[in-house]
Amino acid sequence: MTQPMPYQSPYNVIQHPEQLSALSASARHTQRMAIDTEFVRESTYYPHFCLLQIAFEGHIALIDPLNLPSLEPLAVLLQDPSIQKIVHAGRQDFEVLHQQFGFLPTSIIDTQLLAGLLGLPDQIGYANLMQETLGVTLPKDHTRTDWSQRPLSTAQLDYAADDVRYLAMAVEPLLATLDQLGRLPWLEEDCKSLVDPSLYENDPGESWKRVSGIADLESTAFDEAKIIAQWREETAKALNIPRTWVVRDDTLCHMARQPNPTAGASRIRGADEITQKKALASLTSLLETTQRQEGNLKPNPLAAKADPSRRALTKQMAGIIQTEAGHLQITPSVIGSRKDIEQLIDDPKTSRLHRGWRHSRVGPQLLELIEKFAG
Repeated sequence: MTQPMPYQSPYNVIQHPEQLSALSASARHTQRMAIDTEFVRESTYYPHFCLLQIAFEGHIALIDPLNLPSLEPLAVLLQDPSIQKIVHAGRQDFEVLHQQFGFLPTSIIDTQLLAGLLGLPDQIGYANLMQETLGVTLPKDHTRTDWSQRPLSTAQLDYAADDVRYLAMAVEPLLATLDQLGRLPWLEEDCKSLVDPSLYENDPGESWKRVSGIADLESTAFDEAKIIAQWREETAKALNIPRTWVVRDDTLCHMARQPNPTAGASRIRGADEITQKKALASLTSLLETTQRQEGNLKPNPLAAKADPSRRALTKQMAGIIQTEAGHLQITPSVIGSRKDIEQLIDDPKTSRLHRGWRHSRVGPQLLELIEKFAG
């Protein structure tokens, strides 16, 4: 049976600078603040920031960046380490805030990370967590809302307010349970990692790592694909369009296999003829310049992951993680994913399995297996 919704405290829609200044002053001495954002990015590279929701000490505010000349009064709050900021699955929210303010919030608690450390499903959704924690059933009929439209309906605003209303209510019992398990330091460690600026600074030179199918390319085509992926990222950023509008992954890999990669380029969606020609000219230049600078070709580093002995190693490592997860009664992926295992093999310093609480639980065993494999 569906539980009744708790009392619906009112919220304020903030659309004028004086309202924002008053709100910021009211929140200056709070100890905890729930935060959520709404944005759209179906047709852009960068998320289009449409709404910021905050809740603190009985106040709920829906801040409208589309009708405010500046959000600067909030900067002090977001950077104040004495105010805990509560989010759920905050990575996309932080991407939006990093783009808006040029910095990341301090003193973070992410309830999705918290839930995972309690043994709830990894990457549990907000609605499911509120059902599990508070017995509240939240509507899901506005999950695909176009938040850039104005005016927003009362139903849309109610939905947005609920995202922070219940988050603020649920965090205390969750933290209390985690404290009983002695895992608050684990949460602090994971939340600090979430506000690492490098997570939100996409290096075009590293964008090839996200290309589906690139592991199957031979050495020459692999090098070409890396260059095309860098060009795609730079072009998408410059035009503020999704990278798939420049070229899709399958097309990118097809281009890389061709003697003349630019001949296989499809039309950039949303680009006029002049922009299209300039973009292809920049790709040609990048290919020629990089080819002159590079000497001997190196094997595709991703191909090694398909080696049977490597697969056996990763399977053994995953088994160690699964066993430890069973002891802790948490999902194995909370300790480490396949990507974390691969990073530990290839570049230990970049893997979270090589530091903090994860290393203390499984690190020595995993590194011992890697040493045996290398020997």
